[in-house]
Amino acid sequence: MVVHAVMVVLLLFWVSRPPQGAADEPSRDVGIVLKRATSDGVKFEGEEDLPADKTADVNTSNPTPADPSDALPDLAQHSNAADALPTLPAIGSEAQPSSSAASMAQAGGTTGGAPGELGESATASVFGVEGTGTRFVYLFDRSASMNGAPLSAAKQEFVESIASLDEVHQFQIIFFNTGAQPFTIDGRQRIAFATEQNKRMANRLLGGVTAYGGTDRLLALENAIRLGPDVIFFLTDADDPMSAADLAKVAALNRRYNATICTIEFGRGPRHGRQNFLRQLATSTGGQYGYVNTNVLRGGQR
Repeated sequence: MVVHAVMVVLLLFWVSRPPQGAADEPSRDVGIVLKRATSDGVKFEGEEDLPADKTADVNTSNPTPADPSDALPDLAQHSNAADALPTLPAIGSEAQPSSSAASMAQAGGTTGGAPGELGESATASVFGVEGTGTRFVYLFDRSASMNGAPLSAAKQEFVESIASLDEVHQFQIIFFNTGAQPFTIDGRQRIAFATEQNKRMANRLLGGVTAYGGTDRLLALENAIRLGPDVIFFLTDADDPMSAADLAKVAALNRRYNATICTIEFGRGPRHGRQNFLRQLATSTGGQYGYVNTNVLRGGQR
């Protein structure tokens, strides 16, 4: 009986022992709390029966999960999502010039160089002699032999010729005697775009051109070629012809620029069939040759 009594005591002791770790957990009161919305706010029925610390346990034991969108950046600050991205430079932006005639005209043309390929080619003419390209230089003699009707006719031909050019084409005019200098168009001595403004400016400059002095054709041709035109309309007489050495210098310089030289000879009387330096210049550069009888010119009319 003593043994049985000891066993019963040990069994009761084992059953009444708390679980491992339970000693660290404080005891809690157990109850039922009902949540109800009132005009005074949210009311928990039964919470008045609980201590203040227990009420806190009820309110925070199951917090509302955070909205995942709260962690995202507020894109409402940007009217366009692309505004938040870095701006990359345009590819090839520096290599592409403006294609409009207005912007090209504002750029003012070129100062010289190789013949241009700007826009579609145009065919211009002077006294019936035609040349095709995009850049044109009018190289007209203004020596004493051109005084009067020949110079007036040359001016009129120039006005009509540039009138046929579009704004994407370019032109310059040089009236020469012993000196040769391009007109100052748009503030610079260069090939200029054939805008209406530049055409009017060139036409006004014609009024100050008079005929006097001698003739230096080599200097005039060198200045014209260095402007880099596709076509040169070279108008002069055949008196005091250019030497073979001067023609060789012209040919050597033009191999770099490859300009087509169209020649117009001013002479007295009917055309003759003899070969001269003007025919040679035209033939060697692929240009046309023409002849004007100055005896039939009256006040600039052919």
